Amino acid sequence: MKKSNFFRIISCLLVVMMLASLAVVSVSADNTKAALVANPASGDKVVIYYPDGNLALGNALSGKKLAAVEATVTDGKLDVTADMGVFTLTKDSVTNAFYFVDANGKYFTSGETGNSVSLADEASDYALWVLETADNGFFVKNYAAAYVAGETSKPQYLEYYSGFTTYSFNASKANIYTFTFYKVEEAPVAPPADDDSSEDETVVYSTIEEARKGEANAVFNVKGVVTFIDGKNVVVADETGAINLYLKAAAEVSVGNKIAATGKRGEFSGLQQLTSAEVIEVLEESAELPKAKETTLSAILADAEAETLECHFVVIKNVTLGETDEAKSTTALTDDEGNTINIYRCPALEITAGTKVDVVALVSDYKGYQLRVVNASDVTVANTSDDTTDEPTDDTTEDDNTAKPGDSSSVAFFAIIALVSMTALLAFVRKENA
Repeated sequence: MKKSNFFRIISCLLVVMMLASLAVVSVSADNTKAALVANPASGDKVVIYYPDGNLALGNALSGKKLAAVEATVTDGKLDVTADMGVFTLTKDSVTNAFYFVDANGKYFTSGETGNSVSLADEASDYALWVLETADNGFFVKNYAAAYVAGETSKPQYLEYYSGFTTYSFNASKANIYTFTFYKVEEAPVAPPADDDSSEDETVVYSTIEEARKGEANAVFNVKGVVTFIDGKNVVVADETGAINLYLKAAAEVSVGNKIAATGKRGEFSGLQQLTSAEVIEVLEESAELPKAKETTLSAILADAEAETLECHFVVIKNVTLGETDEAKSTTALTDDEGNTINIYRCPALEITAGTKVDVVALVSDYKGYQLRVVNASDVTVANTSDDTTDEPTDDTTEDDNTAKPGDSSSVAFFAIIALVSMTALLAFVRKENA
């Protein structure tokens, strides 16, 4: 065999081996599986699947719709491909609806009146989705989007129509509104390789005031004391300010813990926060809590634009407790000047409406300032009695002219009596000696 032919054969074999190795790499890259989940939960990473068309929601927009991706389910497992959207379900504790957050931190969001979707940078009511049980899956209703025609308001549902969008529900075509959820199986994380030459990355921390003033979507690391917890909403404070952390998933932290946390600067219905936040570590178990500042309803309402009181605890005295609006879960507080603010989800109280009360509360924000009260003991009957005991003075009053032992008035009184008595006695003695 000639040498030239020999080298040609060897070259061909090397090319075949290279292509085969690339094929193995490409298969392994797309080898992620997802299992059908009957009850999607907060924290699950899922692919949203459209059974009627063997399609999944993609990770890119196509006009005003989300692109559809062909999907394969084998033995109950869905093959996850690179162009599929993998969404982290994040449950909102107030509405019990879910945010669908993609791998880039974008929120899957409906247009206000439906017929469009987007991947938004910020959370909003239109990024919340309610899962309604359906035959063989779920109907996915947007929490806030509605098409209004005259007096008719139609909620908007996720549907497939040449892509994924939202539209008013049509019971005769329930199949195009029916979806299932496949939870992505997490690959085991390999332990970091020992590398003596590598150095730990230094985490740069900002003050909470700096984070509050930061640009939207910028990532901030902060340290602060936990002052309030409501599900995945955790308020932290340092000596410069306070801010809400909206966590990716509920964390094991308690009020009084000093923590380090990271999150992306955002806002939800007026509340300044770090979104998609994570607790880095608990630095101290029992840190000193900041003192609540005494203020008034008028001062709180005047601060609504500057927001210097937002996420801080305050003490408000001598305000009138109003009736509770059960539908809105709000209880009004009103001062003597007619200023009013709502407590959201006030604890059950034994104090009746119309009573003057003192309140310890967190100043929160949902399309305007509102208060959050942690415990029923934080609402107490105000001391409005005029029967207060003043500091003693040297002055006597018309209502109390009685001399008391030790009073300067009593000393003068007895001195006068003694002088008069002595004068009388001397006059008597002189008379006897005359």
